[in-house]
Amino acid sequence: MKTKLLICSFIFLFTMSCTDDNNDTIENNNGSSENTDLEETIDLTEDVEEEEYKDLICFLDSFDYSDLKQMIFDVNSIIDPIIETIPESIKSEFEIKYKIWEKTYPLYEVHGAPIMYARSEEYYSLLDYCKSYGKALWPLALKKIIRDVICTSFDDEEMLAISGWDGEPSRYFGLISFNLLMDLEPEYNWHFLHRINSLIGYNYYGGNGHGRIVYTYFIAVVEKDNILQAIQDLREAENVAEE
Repeated sequence: MKTKLLICSFIFLFTMSCTDDNNDTIENNNGSSENTDLEETIDLTEDVEEEEYKDLICFLDSFDYSDLKQMIFDVNSIIDPIIETIPESIKSEFEIKYKIWEKTYPLYEVHGAPIMYARSEEYYSLLDYCKSYGKALWPLALKKIIRDVICTSFDDEEMLAISGWDGEPSRYFGLISFNLLMDLEPEYNWHFLHRINSLIGYNYYGGNGHGRIVYTYFIAVVEKDNILQAIQDLREAENVAEE
């Protein structure tokens, strides 16, 4: 009897193990599980009503998004002037925290999934810092995405100089920085990015350079006024503190 029970237990555990292997999931930044199978990821876009994304569709129709290099210049033309208005001390602290987070990358390369890079104390320290200033620091996160797209999409001295990166990019470098943006602006989040990728013909888990830059461009445009107001509020608060 005991032998039969042991055999049944072994078969049950083996079956569960095989099931887990065939249905790998990862946690997204909001704590929910997400299927990592590519076909399942693509299917996520099928249930979305076109009406919900009419503004996005109009936006995509308004410019030529086939030229990734030009698109990066266009995004920079929006973001760079905004970044100039952020107080230097706050930008410096952001850079310090971001570089500390980057130093943890090698610890997570073994996991493969870019989402795993956003599991460290260093990441949460950076995230909390950004959240404490609301949308005022979104441009800094957008700029990191542009840098990472350049590093993983171009072998071009001019573009690499624009990126400001002087190291060797990680295999998943172009996706890692997206963790921060996804956690800062949950109104759109990953499902929104899937939709962009499907609309421009790239059904891939956020990994396509065009999809990430279109997403970044869209956020910069639709949130520009809110971002500028958040920075203005931040500057006024700093002036009051200095007085």
